[in-house]
Amino acid sequence: MTSSAPVSPHRSWLFALFLLAATFIAYYPAWHGGFLWDDDAPVPHGPSELRYYTLSGLNDIWFHQTYQALHQYYPLTYTLCWTEYHLWGLNTTGFHMMNILLHALNAILLWLVLRQLKVPGAWLAGAIFALHPVCVESAAWIAETKNTLSCFFYLCAILAALKFWLPEEAAATDSPSPGRLKDWKFFWLAYVLFLCALLSKTTTIPLPAVILLLVWWKRGKVVRADIYPALFFLGTAVGMGLITRYAEHHLGAHGQQFQISLVDRCLVAGRDFWFYLEKLFWPHPLILIYPRWKIAPSPPLAWLSLLAFIPVLFVLWLARHSWGRPVFVALAYFGGLLFVMLGFFNIYYFSYSFVADHFQYLACMGPLALACAGVALVFRGLGKAQLVLAPLLSAGLFVLLGTLTWQQCRQFANDETLWRTTLVRNPDAYVAHANLGDILMGQGQLNAALEQYQESLALHTDTKIYHNLGNAYLQLGKPNEAYACFQKVLEINPDDAIAYTDLGNLFLKLGQLDTALEYFQKGLKIEPNLMPMAWYNLGNVYRQKGQLDLAIQCWLKAVTIEPDFAPAHNNLGNAFSLKGQMAEAVQHWRSALAWQPDLESAQGNLAWVLATSPQASLRNGAEAVQLAERADELTGGRDPLALRALAAACAENGDFPDAVAAAQHAVQDAMLQGNKQLAADIQGQLKFYQNNQPFRDTTK
Repeated sequence: MTSSAPVSPHRSWLFALFLLAATFIAYYPAWHGGFLWDDDAPVPHGPSELRYYTLSGLNDIWFHQTYQALHQYYPLTYTLCWTEYHLWGLNTTGFHMMNILLHALNAILLWLVLRQLKVPGAWLAGAIFALHPVCVESAAWIAETKNTLSCFFYLCAILAALKFWLPEEAAATDSPSPGRLKDWKFFWLAYVLFLCALLSKTTTIPLPAVILLLVWWKRGKVVRADIYPALFFLGTAVGMGLITRYAEHHLGAHGQQFQISLVDRCLVAGRDFWFYLEKLFWPHPLILIYPRWKIAPSPPLAWLSLLAFIPVLFVLWLARHSWGRPVFVALAYFGGLLFVMLGFFNIYYFSYSFVADHFQYLACMGPLALACAGVALVFRGLGKAQLVLAPLLSAGLFVLLGTLTWQQCRQFANDETLWRTTLVRNPDAYVAHANLGDILMGQGQLNAALEQYQESLALHTDTKIYHNLGNAYLQLGKPNEAYACFQKVLEINPDDAIAYTDLGNLFLKLGQLDTALEYFQKGLKIEPNLMPMAWYNLGNVYRQKGQLDLAIQCWLKAVTIEPDFAPAHNNLGNAFSLKGQMAEAVQHWRSALAWQPDLESAQGNLAWVLATSPQASLRNGAEAVQLAERADELTGGRDPLALRALAAACAENGDFPDAVAAAQHAVQDAMLQGNKQLAADIQGQLKFYQNNQPFRDTTK
């Protein structure tokens, strides 16, 4: 690859702005996309996830296992998303804009790296990377912020590393003296940036090898002075790699479907390599979940992908002193960055497919740079004609790629669109059927959800899908079918704690408390510290059996495991209220509302105590009014208990006319519901308000 001509700073800024603008325009359909599939890993967005966004949650991201036990250890990515939450909350547009911005910056950085390496057509490679549809999966999917962020630090680290291993004076000569011009501040800068890349996503592990590959390309050899500093990088990479390997195993990357022989792994790797190269130069169709190949070494064609490397490497070796070297460097870079994803290591995603577009986000830079360098050299050979042809052909290519990217972004509009599009392109994607079933069940379309779960199970046996199918049957009022699903899970895995808790929920719903108790206890014996919902429901069983103290113990265990478990706090508030321990009750109701502000039962109960407690230290009329008004609003103004609390709160606040009106309304609603006892109680309280007196609840 010959040197490229120097570019003026003014033109550089203009081109950088062009890349930014073109990227954001091409990705416009993704600007307002919703949360998808596993976006809850970097951005938890359930109603009880507020604790994650506190300083305690940030500490948990970096140093604790209660959150990271369920996810990969990518703390810098999660910290970025944690920070974004504090900038724009759960508005997905902000998260998408940040991810697209990172992708655009990566395109600019790629251009700068290639320009520093004096690769012809560096600008073209940067633009194609920005607009190539194979990058959409990384830039339009919030969960893949780990890809774009790690790439940002990775490319910055390469820029710094080139200043250390290949300073401009050394790279400009044919036979430099290795180590002669090393500047150690760039070494440490490169190392810090590399560490940031690893903490964003560990697919950047090959960076030390990439550096030495570039040194070999430019100098024709690698000496000890080059290798020793790279070993420091390598040691860090190995350490982070071991953490990732442990996490993948913990996430489920083990078992029968991962029992793949070394021969089969090599066959997978060979096929993967050429698959990714094909998608780079012919990006159609692009599918979120590609078909999972059935690898068998017996058919002769299965070996073709591996055997193809022999003539390629032979030709490149013969041409190693001329054009073969840059081609080898590009392909070696491509294979090296893909190596971790080629099937030699167990990755949980391989249970769905052996390939994914986002796996080649970093790797695709090598072939793109090679192709663009070749195009640039062809343009140079055209003489003055390149002044017309180069802009026209480049503009046409940019429009084509931008259009393809625009179209590809549209499938990331929301979860349902994503999975329906995936199933059109790959009807055998069992996980797409299962996830679409989850969406339909959340929408209340239970029969449609059942169909999707059954389609999924026809393609692949999965205990999680049996769990969901059983729960769908349970919601449809088909306990026998639900029971069969949960028992099927136990046939597959007798130690499946969730199956026991599912059975506990089933018998709890049927009112068979002793049987429910037995199943909950079996599940919690297997997993005592990972299932707060099971402890919560076990507490509900004890509450229905009249064993309030045991119920309290279970709910306390639930909030110990998951401190932001609002319903458990609410039940604790109710339980302590029944025991007359009003200070403890108030504490737990406040905790419930801290994590789930619109939990109307906690609002009403807390408002009642703040308005009616005989203890002056607990009463707060103004706050009680706010809580009761919100509870009344959430219940549509037709809940006699919320209205009762509102009446008491108004009276405590000195607003007796409103207290009388609310109490009278509460009596009417109680009578309409046939609750004569509640109506009589409120009528007794109404007399206090008519006499301009607040009510005091002395029953506890």
